[in-house]
Amino acid sequence: MKTVGYILRTTRRSNNKKMIDIANEVGVSEAYISDIERNKRVPANDELMEKLAIAYEIERKTLFLQYGKLPSDVINEIAGNEYLASFLFEITKQGVTREEKIYHCDKLRMFL
Repeated sequence: MKTVGYILRTTRRSNNKKMIDIANEVGVSEAYISDIERNKRVPANDELMEKLAIAYEIERKTLFLQYGKLPSDVINEIAGNEYLASFLFEITKQGVTREEKIYHCDKLRMFL
């Protein structure tokens, strides 16, 4: 499985950017970017994750999900929507089958 750091490094290189370019765009040190690309450090907060997504020219969703995180605006949306929050609780219960999750996702799509 490709690591987040590997994905970031290969993306940066394919965009013909250097680590110093990313560091300057984001406002951190080149050493910090190196640590992220070597999976030795995780971005400290949502704001930094957003800046990294822009600098690396990757989708915000992709970066957050690669780190197993959700941005605070998504968390706030879930918390503020009782139906959506209930839905997520239901599909994460132990014993819920893949088919049941797909069924519930399809129901949610109809709602949205």
